[in-house]
Amino acid sequence: ARLAELEASQEAKADPKEFSKKTAKLKQQLKSKIDGSADLEAAKRTADEIIETAGRHFLQTLRLERTIATLQAENDALSGKLSRESTLRLKLDELSKNYASRIKLLQEENKNVVQEAATKMEEQRSNMRTAIQGIEEKISSQANASVEIQAENSKLREDMKLLLEKAQQQADHFEKASKAQDLQNQLYD
Repeated sequence: ARLAELEASQEAKADPKEFSKKTAKLKQQLKSKIDGSADLEAAKRTADEIIETAGRHFLQTLRLERTIATLQAENDALSGKLSRESTLRLKLDELSKNYASRIKLLQEENKNVVQEAATKMEEQRSNMRTAIQGIEEKISSQANASVEIQAENSKLREDMKLLLEKAQQQADHFEKASKAQDLQNQLYD
């Protein structure tokens, strides 16, 4: 009965620890019951089943070892790939930092250039305003001078007309006086 229980539990459980315990128990049973042939036959069957189970365990162990070797190779390949990706990620991070610092420097330079250009433009505007004011003042003063000159020219024209009229009157008077003198001279003659 114990051998039957042992056989049933061995088929139900294929655990290596359980297997070694049951094997030890079977050996003890065999030592105590050597006398019966039925017990011997049952022990032989149990031993055959144990050997068959051991063979299955051995094959299963070989398959597991191959699977472990395959998984280890895959793990090594993935570790190498991960290492390469980590290296690339570090390089990418470094390049990203370098580009970020370059962009920041370029932005600062651009800001400085824009500020300098704005300052120069403001200076030029100020200079232009000053120049325009100077030109406007000169134009205004020249316009005033021109108005004064025109007024003076107008006055001089009037004076010239008066002088010409006086000169004409004097010429007419002289001519009349000269004709009168000629007439007087002719009368005396």
